[in-house]
Amino acid sequence: MSVSRNRNSSKNRRARLKLNRMKYNAKKFIFSGRYIVRNALAVMIVTAVIALVVVFVSIPKKKGGQDPATANADTDTAYAMSGDQTGEPTLVLTQASMIDNIETTELAQMIADEQKVQVAAKDVQTLATSKYDMTGRFLTENDAVNIRETADPDGEVLGRLYIGGTGEVLEKGDEWTKVCSDGLTGYVATKLILMDEDATEKVEDYRVKFAVVKDKVRVRTYGNEASEVLFLAVTGDFFTVDSKRSTKDWTCVRLEDGSFGFVATQYVTFSEGFAEAVSIDEIEGMKDRKKAYKAQVEADAKAEKEAAELAAKEAEERRNRDVLKEKADAAKREQEEQLQAQKTSITTISSSGKAVTVTTTVDELYLLAAIVYAESGSECYDAQLAVANVVMNRVKSSAYPNNIKDVIYQPYQFTATRTQNFRNALSTGGSASALRAAQEAMAGKNNVGGCYGFKFSSGIRWDLVTESYQYGCICFFSY
Repeated sequence: MSVSRNRNSSKNRRARLKLNRMKYNAKKFIFSGRYIVRNALAVMIVTAVIALVVVFVSIPKKKGGQDPATANADTDTAYAMSGDQTGEPTLVLTQASMIDNIETTELAQMIADEQKVQVAAKDVQTLATSKYDMTGRFLTENDAVNIRETADPDGEVLGRLYIGGTGEVLEKGDEWTKVCSDGLTGYVATKLILMDEDATEKVEDYRVKFAVVKDKVRVRTYGNEASEVLFLAVTGDFFTVDSKRSTKDWTCVRLEDGSFGFVATQYVTFSEGFAEAVSIDEIEGMKDRKKAYKAQVEADAKAEKEAAELAAKEAEERRNRDVLKEKADAAKREQEEQLQAQKTSITTISSSGKAVTVTTTVDELYLLAAIVYAESGSECYDAQLAVANVVMNRVKSSAYPNNIKDVIYQPYQFTATRTQNFRNALSTGGSASALRAAQEAMAGKNNVGGCYGFKFSSGIRWDLVTESYQYGCICFFSY
């Protein structure tokens, strides 16, 4: 849709303008109201002269064998005879006699001609005073007038003219007229449009405002922010304004598909002109914009919903992890409290007969249980208890560090400390049996005597062994 422009460059247009100018001059100087009295009097005088001649020619010399003077006494004639000083007869014609002898049909024709002249003068005055000359152009007062490819009610629709739509007339017809509007050429029903003088007389009433979008703005179904958004208008979009529905803050616009929408007035500027045709592509394009925006809104809503559901699921998982961690921490605290409750100096007798006191912590308990699990987790419980006692025997011996941590991490001693099983077991103790073995060993339960080492039997120098035990596949010994 665009502002209507007169296309004066066309040769046919110039020819029509010249013809209409001649018509205008004829109406103005021959039939205009300014000269109508003069011209009518001239016609009447000419008609009277002709009638006078006809009456004079038709006067009989005698009427019924009588002298004209005698006949005048018996009949109501339109003339009288009188004598002058020379004695010659003179014809006297009265006004009444002239009117009686003019044909009645001639008077009726004169009145009809006068009315036509007045109508023509009025049309010329309209042309002279109108601000917009619609000669060779058309205007539609009907809404949603289709422009078809052929002059046929079933012809393909190329575009549409909404009320006030204008354009150029290319070919006039009784039923179909070929027109061009905003570059769209086709046929419209003649009865649905006004042309030439008829269009000039009314076109000024259909001058419209256009709203031009300054920046991205939402086009809504109603003039409030709570109403549904139809689509997003971008910079440069422009629409016809419906002033009757517009308010100070909201401008009502007509869209290409014939529907109406509202935009915030602060986001548009205004211009004036005349509406023109919209093509079927523009109509379908507007429908597609609405569908695309609606689909995008639905997709965004779906994505938002899925994101919310995912966030809720993750939050639930975090809560579950937190609950599990809290339970694990509570269990650990409970074990620590239990250990702290029984945390006393553990006194044992070494192989040399000397009493040794060992004090342990919860961390050391889990550390001891982890090495038991890593070294003998798949063995029987006695083997696990024996591994724990080897560590405790080294803590008590002056030949090794005096705490569980340093004994276990002493280089080249317990190779299982480099395994993933050991690292995983540090926070859990590995297994219930490994944790139990560590606790009992710390409490003083010993099943390997004073042994300081263990390995498979193939690697032991039995000639140096002073004490040994075997549980499962593991031999425990002391040199």
